[in-house]
Amino acid sequence: MAKPQKVPGYRYLFRRGGVLVFRRGVPEYALPLFGKGEEHVSFDTGDLKIALPLWAEEVSKFNAKLLRAKAQRAKSLGLPTPRRVPSYVEIEEAVRKSLAERLARNEVDHIFDAADEVVEDYKVQLARQGEDVDEGLKRTGSGPSTTTIWIAEALIDEHDWDVRPDTSSYRYLIRI
Repeated sequence: MAKPQKVPGYRYLFRRGGVLVFRRGVPEYALPLFGKGEEHVSFDTGDLKIALPLWAEEVSKFNAKLLRAKAQRAKSLGLPTPRRVPSYVEIEEAVRKSLAERLARNEVDHIFDAADEVVEDYKVQLARQGEDVDEGLKRTGSGPSTTTIWIAEALIDEHDWDVRPDTSSYRYLIRI
């Protein structure tokens, strides 16, 4: 078997023969979670353009698994568990889910109101909330409201993210 050659500029990306592979050693404390001393994933391609998104996904999965191992280790030693910084995609998914749940709760709260005025008012309010959601997701709002900041802080706590107000992740979260 050919010895893997490191791809310059990309950590943990190697070329074995003509195929690109993700290869990363597992720290000793994480062995119980990983089950082996080194992680190997073949991308079954030699094309860097095809392999790079797959490589980024593998790096992300590995780091998440490593963070779980660190948390398990810290918990077993009675230490505080580490928090992680979410990706922008994770932030967007959490915001969409939270907003969808809020809209669904609103629908359930009003489902038994029979008066025509209330139903019409509710439809207008729901349409306005939908527009606000679309506006927020397009990132065209003028600035975060107090409610937006509360929602952002609730999401940070719910997901146990390491997102502080002085970080780009926080600014991104309150912008959407």
